[in-house]
Amino acid sequence: MTPPTPQETHGERVLADIAASVAAISRELLGPHFPHEAVPLKPNEVAVLRHVERHPGATAGEVAAVTGLQRSNLSTIVRGLEEKGILSREAGLDARTVQLHATAVAAASTAAVRRRWAQRVGAALDEGIDVEGLLAVLERLENGLVRLR
Repeated sequence: MTPPTPQETHGERVLADIAASVAAISRELLGPHFPHEAVPLKPNEVAVLRHVERHPGATAGEVAAVTGLQRSNLSTIVRGLEEKGILSREAGLDARTVQLHATAVAAASTAAVRRRWAQRVGAALDEGIDVEGLLAVLERLENGLVRLR
């Protein structure tokens, strides 16, 4: 644990250390051990792809609302993902709506990343740790942070 600053309570220090650990874990997973066969993506691109993979056919408006991205920024990100072969657009139910879909390239890239992450995280954790419980806590943290946006 980091020593508390004079302005921090013990609880604030612990919560800040949790955030620092999550950031450090992210750097480790996205650093030099990132699989070479995966398409490198920026954090906002990952957020968009993650939502589209979980919700095929999502509209740009839905993705913007969930990710917290501005529509203009989202349009730029979607164009970039299309150029990388990661996303495709299809006409929606009306002429104004476009549905987003992950491509086979996205599926292969995501599978490579998830395999590498599973290997790295599995090797890093002590045997006997409650990985299901850890996942549940991290998902609650992510959902809570999204709600606070």
